[in-house]
Formats: sequence, structure tokens, C-alpha cells
Amino acid sequence: FKVDHLIINLPSESKRLRFLDINLNLTPFKPSDHKILEENKSLINDVIISTASTMEPNELNTVSGKILLESRLRKNINAKLERDIVKDIYFTNYVVQ
Repeated sequence: FKVDHLIINLPSESKRLRFLDINLNLTPFKPSDHKILEENKSLINDVIISTASTMEPNELNTVSGKILLESRLRKNINAKLERDIVKDIYFTNYVVQ
């Protein structure tokens, strides 16, 4: 399931604007779950924005930070949908500015 391109503002202690530019795909556990993802597209976008915007740019700019974001996104999306639907998350574009 392809999620729309997102640009997310990140907290920054400097005056410089920091953001995360991402494209990602969600892999459901079952092919039938694709419909549930489509119906909850705006909820999924909201979870992605709220989860990523709480992380620091320096944290997101590391491999461990990217893995942590992926884990948090999977957990938070499944929690909002109230069942385990998202199995994996694949980033097709991931830029921290």
C-alpha cells in the first residue's frame, strides 16, 4: 500500500527549519487488509506525521533512528486501527534536511 508523499516539520533548537521528506509503502499481513488501509488513509497519514514530528532531526538522520521510526510507525498505525494489519514498512524516499 503506497502512502502519499509527505514532508514533515521536525522540532529544531536552531532557527533553521528542519524537515523529513518521505515516501513509504506499507505491507499488510493479508491481501484483504489492503482495503482497510485504503479506507483509513487519512488516519495513517496523521499517525505518520504525529510520530515523526516528535523525533529529533539528529535522531532520524541515523540508521538506528530510521529503524526506530519504522518500529514506532508500525506499532502506532496498528494501535490506531485497533488490530495488527501492517506487517512491514518500506521507505522509498527518506531525506532529513
